[in-house]
Amino acid sequence: MGNKKGIAVLSNGDLKFIFNNGKIIIYYAGLPITKGKGWSVFTSYPRNNMWSISSDLYWAVKVSSAEEIFAEGSNAEGKVEQVWKISLGGGYINWQVNILGDEANTSNMVLYFNSEFNNWDVQENSGEFPEFGHKVNWQDLNHLINIHKILGLRFAGNNSANIVLDFANEKPQIFNSGYEENSRVLQLGINNRSAVISFKTFLEVDGFNSYILKERQEFLLKKQKEQEELFLKKKKEEEELRQKQQKKQEELLREQERQAELLRQSRTIVSGHTKLFVDLEEKAIRIYYKDKEITKKNGLHGSFLLNGTWYDFTACEWEVKRNKDKELGLIFKFNPGFLLFQKWVLFFDAVGSLGFKIDFDGGKGLNLTNYQLKIGLENDFSGWRTPFESGDFSNKEYVEEISPVRLKDSKVNKVTLARDVAGKSEGLLINVCYDFGKVNLGIYKQKNIESEILYANFSIFNSENKSFRSGLSLEGNIVFGENLKFADEGVLNNIPMVHSAGINFSFDQGRGRLLFNQKELTTGLGLYTAIRSLGIWHDSYQAVWQVRNKTDKVIVACGNWFYLPVKQEWKIELSKNGSLNFTVNTEILEEVAIDIEQVGLMLDCEYRDWFIPGMDKYKFLDEFTLGYDILPFRFWYGIPPKNQIGVSGESLPAIVFENNGQPGFKGIVENTDYFYKARLLQYQKEIKNRRCLKGASSFSAEVHLEL
Repeated sequence: MGNKKGIAVLSNGDLKFIFNNGKIIIYYAGLPITKGKGWSVFTSYPRNNMWSISSDLYWAVKVSSAEEIFAEGSNAEGKVEQVWKISLGGGYINWQVNILGDEANTSNMVLYFNSEFNNWDVQENSGEFPEFGHKVNWQDLNHLINIHKILGLRFAGNNSANIVLDFANEKPQIFNSGYEENSRVLQLGINNRSAVISFKTFLEVDGFNSYILKERQEFLLKKQKEQEELFLKKKKEEEELRQKQQKKQEELLREQERQAELLRQSRTIVSGHTKLFVDLEEKAIRIYYKDKEITKKNGLHGSFLLNGTWYDFTACEWEVKRNKDKELGLIFKFNPGFLLFQKWVLFFDAVGSLGFKIDFDGGKGLNLTNYQLKIGLENDFSGWRTPFESGDFSNKEYVEEISPVRLKDSKVNKVTLARDVAGKSEGLLINVCYDFGKVNLGIYKQKNIESEILYANFSIFNSENKSFRSGLSLEGNIVFGENLKFADEGVLNNIPMVHSAGINFSFDQGRGRLLFNQKELTTGLGLYTAIRSLGIWHDSYQAVWQVRNKTDKVIVACGNWFYLPVKQEWKIELSKNGSLNFTVNTEILEEVAIDIEQVGLMLDCEYRDWFIPGMDKYKFLDEFTLGYDILPFRFWYGIPPKNQIGVSGESLPAIVFENNGQPGFKGIVENTDYFYKARLLQYQKEIKNRRCLKGASSFSAEVHLEL
């Protein structure tokens, strides 16, 4: 039995706990609950790097009562290494072990049970112990039995109690020993040098089952609560992570927006209600007025014709630099193959007008002849006005996607656009100046599925179709406000004129104006030429003209078309008898498709009669089509007997338009459309194969006034 000082017994009915010098042996009604080494403590010490069992210590029971056993285990030197306490409380017998000192590395409470315990219960499930599988080696059952807090052991038969072990939420390991030991073994690590195991017996199976069921329900509720708490914790962590990521993303976005705003500010100038922004990403120059963008598409931009190909700013590299607080400098670098640069300066002047200056800088031999400065605007302007005429956008006639405004005088360099027809509401005035050539204005609307955009297009012509030279500048400004007016209202100066005996003829950039006694007999295009190419009419007023010679009786002028490789020379001579001799020499500079050639005389609608010399006289009808098709209002077409066609009117001199014998030209008498509301005498030649090779031709005519 060992040293009697190390023996004590604690009884509870038929249940006996025998402490015997570092080992607990349990009996119930005389039957062994434990087996072999009973309940012992195994400890590893660094002094010998071997496991020692608690029964090797020297034990002394310090307290032994009906409710408690308190014992100490000492080593050979008399130093207490373990203290055990076995007590009754709360319906349990509790075994508490404390490890003293710092020498022990690891300590385990090891419980050997009778193999007659053949069934087990835990909080999750129940089962039967498997057969012993080895003579000596232990069989790990932890994959089968997952102990969370309690373990129930059922004894075979009805002659012993079922037991429950409570590990106070510690997690023991469970094994089958080898079949020589023939035991169920539990092993519980002693953490922080202290551990407690509570032991409870049940005489009644129903009581055991109720206890296990109660523990299971509590376990399930706890597990459910833990899962809910885990779910809430995970959700909270996810929300915190989301908020953290969102905060980080918002900070990043704010920083990006701050950087983008700094970048926008570096490409923005402001004056009063007006702001200009260079949008490098979309390659657009945008204008804002009273915090609303008034430009559309590419805003203010340019394009040019170089060696027969059109280029715009979407096909080049942009560089922008702030020169001053209200001034930006832009450089547009085009294809390195032809080394062309455009340098723009955009600025606000002292009165808040938006100014621009464009310099051309390119290599030698660049054939850059035509330039277009265009501004795309929102479609809420109602009226337009030039120094010579005004109108609105009510009569929109679209040819495919384009609805052009028909200008009687397009050779202007300025236009106002207003939100009302009268021009008194808010709007803008655009002014373009180029001292080395001509400016031609075009106003049109362009529509697609999504929107309708208003364009003001300034076509820049160099004199005599010469190339733009490096260093030449194009300047202008845009004025914003109400009731905008031009500084000059379109005074006609420096128009070449010949005169004789009350008859005056002036040459106005491709149209001739005929006056008698200070009254103009012509209107609209007056004396002009026209060429139709691929279904599009190009009249002489659309060309760029230079007066080569001017005397009292003779004007010689040369014109080049913007879109056609055609050059014309006019010679107008006023004879002593008042007849006007008109000679046109046409030069085709390269092969081009031409449908029709015309020489026309557009006259005031006060002329009421038309005639063909040698035939009867007929009345004009005062009907003018709203469309472009004037064929239904043609009164005569053919070869006149004397190559003459004419008009007459009350209190007006009769006019005879005579072809001087050029073959292939037929005479036409008709009314124009509503735009001009004029009478029209023409000579027209149709090109049958619509193909004109490089070469020259001429036409000669006379205009007689019968006074």
